[in-house]
Amino acid sequence: MIKKNAFSITFTLMLVLGMYSQILTGQKRAAYSYTFDGCNLQDATAFGDDAKLMGNLSCGCGIGGDGLKFSGNESLELGGEINQIFSKDFSIDFYVNITSSFASTDILSIQSACSLDSSIYLKYLPQTKEIIVEISEDVGEYYVLKGPIGSSCWNRITLTKSQLNYSLFINNELAELEQVSRNIPISKNARLRFSGSPCTVKSDDKFVGVIDEVKIYNVALSRQDLQNSYVFPDQVVNIDTTILKGNSVDINVGTTCFDNFTWTPTTGLSNPSSLSTTATPQETTTYELSLTNNGCEEVSSVTINVIEADEKDCSNLLIPAAFTPNGDNLNDALGIANTFIVDKIESFEIYDRWGGFITSFSQKSDRWDGTKNGSPMPGGSYFYKISYICDNQAYGKAGSFLMLK
Repeated sequence: MIKKNAFSITFTLMLVLGMYSQILTGQKRAAYSYTFDGCNLQDATAFGDDAKLMGNLSCGCGIGGDGLKFSGNESLELGGEINQIFSKDFSIDFYVNITSSFASTDILSIQSACSLDSSIYLKYLPQTKEIIVEISEDVGEYYVLKGPIGSSCWNRITLTKSQLNYSLFINNELAELEQVSRNIPISKNARLRFSGSPCTVKSDDKFVGVIDEVKIYNVALSRQDLQNSYVFPDQVVNIDTTILKGNSVDINVGTTCFDNFTWTPTTGLSNPSSLSTTATPQETTTYELSLTNNGCEEVSSVTINVIEADEKDCSNLLIPAAFTPNGDNLNDALGIANTFIVDKIESFEIYDRWGGFITSFSQKSDRWDGTKNGSPMPGGSYFYKISYICDNQAYGKAGSFLMLK
């Protein structure tokens, strides 16, 4: 554990190492991370203090492992030095499973006292099924962000600050953005708490449910950052696809610790008693996965379209006319839509509108995310040229598409 009198040196070293790592990997690294696996309250980065729990320590089913369980009597406080991050750009990212709520519920707060003085307060409103974030310096500087949560057992909540812009993301999507008039300082005596706001005794209920994968960043995460790090908790990861009759598809499921699940139907599945299974349907089939734990049910599905071999047209390679790389997980990348007709890719090249080479691919499942050497390209017209093998014959196709932004 870091000694307080050594914190300023360690914190500076942490920032330097973190920025260096981000430059090398392109990934944003958390300054503090609490996974709660094994019911452990330690900071996984090894730079920060352990979290402090007031109440009974108990763990439940989390994101692939343990999560910290709250019964309405506990509160969790993260290391006191964390509040140094909140004076500049930051992100607070965590997953929450709300199992019981009848009134406005305290989820997270950064406060030193129950007042509007330099505070952040995040709560859940069961009547409207919304997350509400209140950010204030005083009565004259008071801002509210809000957005609905999904119907899934787990919801990912992310609050970011980029200069004067505060953003609330729910399940990787931007719920609301608010621009403040000036930088709102956080008191040096403020503490980041889950279900421990000083205001709870006066109004809001304490949290009942499970918190997991709490991460604090000294940068503002983008929607693309969130999409890239999403673990699809308790969900089928596959998108709908098409295969030739007799072929198979591996069905993948995101992280889970649920131990009670059902596949419907089971026809064509190699192992319906396992989450890791292979589907070989003889006709177009939608496979539905239902997982349950502690009264919470998560349902997701994937449709596998099946066509006969004589319906296969080797010359009919399908490339979308447009795509939108905006991080909403819908049509975010461009690639071959009907990969089942391709036995091998000889070349798959993408060019800008002036014929300048951008990138190339060698696998039929490869997709272009709209970047060149990691940097986003502008919206507009682009061109592709593809050579491929189908049924031992060589085919080629060239065309254009739009990148919409």
